Amino acid sequence: IRDLPPERILPAIFLLASKAEECVIDTGKLAAFFNMKPRQFIRLEMDVLEGLAFNLKIYHAKRPIEGFINRIRSKRGEANNTSSKRKMYTDKLKKRAIQLARDSYYADASLLFPPSQIGLACILIINRRMREERSADGKDFDDEHLDDEALIDACVPSPPSATTSSASSLSSSSSSWPQKRRRLLKQLDAVGVEIKRGEDLAVGYGKDETKNQLNQSALKILKRLQKCLNPLFNPESEEYKRLQREKKRKRDEEESAQNKREQEEDRRREAKLLGAGEEDDDKPFVLHRNDDFVPKRRKMELQLPPPPSFN
Repeated sequence: IRDLPPERILPAIFLLASKAEECVIDTGKLAAFFNMKPRQFIRLEMDVLEGLAFNLKIYHAKRPIEGFINRIRSKRGEANNTSSKRKMYTDKLKKRAIQLARDSYYADASLLFPPSQIGLACILIINRRMREERSADGKDFDDEHLDDEALIDACVPSPPSATTSSASSLSSSSSSWPQKRRRLLKQLDAVGVEIKRGEDLAVGYGKDETKNQLNQSALKILKRLQKCLNPLFNPESEEYKRLQREKKRKRDEEESAQNKREQEEDRRREAKLLGAGEEDDDKPFVLHRNDDFVPKRRKMELQLPPPPSFN
């Protein structure tokens, strides 16, 4: 990082911080503020992350989906009626949205968008599909089905207008929310494109025919790599087996030499204890008695315990 220009690192740091807090700053506005082109600091994002020794964490969109579904249930009053068609609809919506979020991992959606947007986009896509399925069956829409705007209003409630005091603030807040909702729907459509790409890949990889093709391609690549591999690290090559035999032979020789050294050391130690190597005068080994030895008498002092007191 020290070799990079600071005036370009600073906007890259701002962009990364906004992504971490899920309030992404528009790169065009950021570039205009620092008077440079977006590509000049976007390409430095990875350099800044490597300098920070980062660990990439990807959060699943399951929790945002559950939160949005709870908001929909609260908005429609499903808590008091557990057997209604609305509850069955939202349960099915939740299950299919979570599965769609799992399929999105086959593409780059989790690397490009925050989990909240992925979760809301999954709910929006599944809701549209369920409406299309009902329309294909020739059935009319009832109150259990939601359109896009009603779904967004239930998941992302508009700011309360009752807290504002002046009439101008009331009109500005009421007029700004539809515009924000349209921008949000446009953003969710962009997220949905990447999610659908991941879904198509998941469907393609899940087919048996595709799995067989991938396995055959992998086997061809492995056969080509076998020629490039170092034979000394291939357990099936003759060079590897020969090297292992040579290592075993050297190891056995070292162990044998070590055992011989230990045996020789034991023999020298035993000979030293038995007096081997000293001159022999052919005389018998006799132990003589010392008549001048008089043992010393030890004074024994008898210590008695103190007499008991009868107080």
